[in-house]
Amino acid sequence: MYTLPLPSDPDLGRYGVALRADYALNKRLGLYGLGSWRRNTFAGISRQFDEGAGAVYHALVPNPQQLDLEAGVGAAQRKSVEDVNDDFATGRLAALYRYYFQEKAYAEGHGTYLANFKHSDDYEYDLNAALVAPFSSFLAIKLNYNYHYRNLPAAGFGHWDSTFSAGIQGNW
Repeated sequence: MYTLPLPSDPDLGRYGVALRADYALNKRLGLYGLGSWRRNTFAGISRQFDEGAGAVYHALVPNPQQLDLEAGVGAAQRKSVEDVNDDFATGRLAALYRYYFQEKAYAEGHGTYLANFKHSDDYEYDLNAALVAPFSSFLAIKLNYNYHYRNLPAAGFGHWDSTFSAGIQGNW
């Protein structure tokens, strides 16, 4: 069984990096490709890589509201804190609602559901609420609250965790 590390442990943490490219087919339809890496030792994940592609439908076009609905497929490579590797195909559903106060100042709600096609009981979802305020033409302050749920967590870990974060966001 995995024992939780002490707060001073340098391996303890929750962070990630993601890249996404979007291509507009027309005003309402588009395609996306994404890649991400994350670490969440609080949930038993030492590292996870996700790659995916899919389609997006712009149900509401910005000004001042935006609603995007997404569906896609991908692959994931997960390593647990117990050093167990798992590679699997994924299905992804997502929704984004955003209200623009100005061009780059907005509040948003975002939800993502990720299904593991290898083990149907191993699914997870993320719910986010964020507020973004620009302080230059391409940088903004972002305040974010995240709720993460995983149906089959690693042994010794709970199903959900939540995080409040503040950071700098680039907008190009």
